Amino acid sequence: MTTKLVLSIPYIRVSRALLSAPLLGLHKLKHDLEIVVVSPFSDNDAFRSQHGCEDVSFVKYEAPTVVDRPYRYLYSLAEQLRMLGYYYELRNSGMKYYWQTLGIVYGPNGDDRKLTSIQLLAKRLIGFFGSSTGLWRSIDKLIGSRVYENDIIDELFDGDDEVILIQASSWGFQDKMLAWYSSQKKCKSALVPYTTDQLWVNGYLLNNYDLVCVQGPFEDLCARKYHQVPDKKILRLGSTWFRNVDEILDRIPQASDLLARRKVVYAGVAIDYFPRQSEFEAVDFIADCLLKQFNGDVDLIYRPFATSHEEQSEIVSHYEGHSGVILQWPEQACAGLEEYSGSSIEMELASYLTTLAQADVLIMSHTTSLGWDAAYLDCGVIANFFDGTGTLDQRMAELRFLADGKLDCAPGMEIARSLEELASQLTRMLVDDLYRSDSAANIVKDWDYSTSSDDMTKQIFEHLLC
Repeated sequence: MTTKLVLSIPYIRVSRALLSAPLLGLHKLKHDLEIVVVSPFSDNDAFRSQHGCEDVSFVKYEAPTVVDRPYRYLYSLAEQLRMLGYYYELRNSGMKYYWQTLGIVYGPNGDDRKLTSIQLLAKRLIGFFGSSTGLWRSIDKLIGSRVYENDIIDELFDGDDEVILIQASSWGFQDKMLAWYSSQKKCKSALVPYTTDQLWVNGYLLNNYDLVCVQGPFEDLCARKYHQVPDKKILRLGSTWFRNVDEILDRIPQASDLLARRKVVYAGVAIDYFPRQSEFEAVDFIADCLLKQFNGDVDLIYRPFATSHEEQSEIVSHYEGHSGVILQWPEQACAGLEEYSGSSIEMELASYLTTLAQADVLIMSHTTSLGWDAAYLDCGVIANFFDGTGTLDQRMAELRFLADGKLDCAPGMEIARSLEELASQLTRMLVDDLYRSDSAANIVKDWDYSTSSDDMTKQIFEHLLC
């Protein structure tokens, strides 16, 4: 009997974590193992060629665009119950910020709107009733055959073969659908998170997983404290993405850094989460600071996050002719979700990692996963919470900080709440290599167990496939 290991890749970014050596290497330990990739990109020749081998097959699945109205409403209600119920249950022990800000609907550049009293009451009631997982799971069972069932996935799960499902995300239609199938068919399942959000803020877990593979101590805490996952179901695996980083960097020729200029990277985020005006103000300030204090001998690379041509034009216009700022657009493999152009994922990741590996300091608006990637590459990291527009204040961002002023999800990370504080931290990191390296290590120690790629493969095999 063949064992099918189903890897769910609903978004291109998930491929960084699941289509990596620790998981693809499992076929070497189990010769009757067939690895099946379920993804909307499965018919893309470039995607298949980059990850395919004789032991990997691809199944194309696209979420339905039309679902009958009553079932669509029930699906949305179940998702609201799963998310808001989680926030309600943990409103005093980790999710206070998310529960307190239920009434705020984020808009671009701080153009937020507040829910009406009736709308907010409805959300709070959904949270109250959703605090027990039984209700949303019951709705899923009720609507499953009409919403999730389809011939493509039926064929995958039917038959005599053993099916084991591995998922990386705790949101989205594809993973809800596959979780429903694995529950119906009573298949083994595992969560290998592609970001810590999946165990932290994305609601109750989609499945009663046989194995939850945590990347580091922070995810271990989330699994035990927030999801009550028993210790026997937790595998302290480490970050499959960081092991992927190691392998990619090993294949990149390393240029000599004897004559290399020092570099500061500023990573922007979407304007729904941080106003572009404040981001420009921070980047302009840093450029001026580097010119005055380091005589322009430090390069500043700005990686903005723009979702439209209008945003890109605004950014280009602002920095056109600015000699102190180098614009660099994010690679699709790092930021992409629903879209995939067919470009080489590894080439894009290599470009991305080279930028971070050559950087001395990374500054980010609010927080972005680039910060953790940079810290892993021994780069100093500062989270910039300076916002002259007042948007972060009106969104009660102070609730994200612990009593000692550190960030809830990254207590080892440096935080700047003013431009003066940003300048001070940046200067220290550029002149004190030991401080910068220690700062990076303090971030990474909460997010990765540093297990080797081969040991990861063995652990997954022993806990899931034996």
